[in-house]
Amino acid sequence: MIGTKREAEQVLSDVSDFLTTIGLRASETKTTVVKATTGARFLGYDVRRYDSQKVFKTVRGGRHTRMRAASGNMQLHVPTEKLRAFARNRGYGSLDTLTSCSRPALLRLSDAEIVAAYNAEMRGLAQFYALAFGAQSGQMHKLHFLWRDSLLKTLAHKHKSTVTKTVRVLKDEDRLGVRFEDAKGRTRLIRVWELRDLTRSPQVFGGLDDSTPPWHLLKSRTELIARFNAKVCEHCGAADQPVEVHHVRKLADLEKEALWRQIQSGRLRRTVVLCRACHHALHAGKLPDHRKSQ
Repeated sequence: MIGTKREAEQVLSDVSDFLTTIGLRASETKTTVVKATTGARFLGYDVRRYDSQKVFKTVRGGRHTRMRAASGNMQLHVPTEKLRAFARNRGYGSLDTLTSCSRPALLRLSDAEIVAAYNAEMRGLAQFYALAFGAQSGQMHKLHFLWRDSLLKTLAHKHKSTVTKTVRVLKDEDRLGVRFEDAKGRTRLIRVWELRDLTRSPQVFGGLDDSTPPWHLLKSRTELIARFNAKVCEHCGAADQPVEVHHVRKLADLEKEALWRQIQSGRLRRTVVLCRACHHALHAGKLPDHRKSQ
């Protein structure tokens, strides 16, 4: 508000009294009076006023003059400690020193799955802070650099190579991406996400982000490209039905094991692509064996 601190405290007291009359209570730790230039944390953003001391030259009415830049505007900012904690929890490295590291937990995934997992993490964070001032620069740009370097080191670690050679393999014009072939032999590309891909325009009717989340990639027992190409039932040959992946051996006994052991065991299991009818018949013990009919 525009006024003195005493007036702001009186407004806060009135608001607290009103909340009490309807059975609500303002949090003492989150509700306070602060200076606008200092700002406050709200929904993960830092909300504060921007005051500029810059003076620039301009022409008004045919006369050259000087003016101060616009001040007093309220802005949303990305908290640096949030980005620092994000990089630390995901295992990218240190945001302060820009020292990145690989993530050994992802080494058993394919290149496409590793890139998809990294893309989902960075894209989700950047899209959340898309409304903030400097969402594509400053600390967010530093985090993206650390994230990208961690991705390259993880791929280099997987193939026992170097970051320079990995960049050369992933290079696609001015972008990086992983190529693979689908079931029809067509070459497809999963691009490495960049900050310039961030959509900052207001979305009145937002669509569903149906990209593969990283947790689903970690828990999946079937490689991403195999799921993408699984379109034909391997038992009856049906190509116009939804297909599912059946695991030859059960993994229910590994639910209490460590995550890395579940991933390793799931990857080493053999899988069969079946339509829903054949899959249900298999679990019911009614699926005929083609070997006996031959």
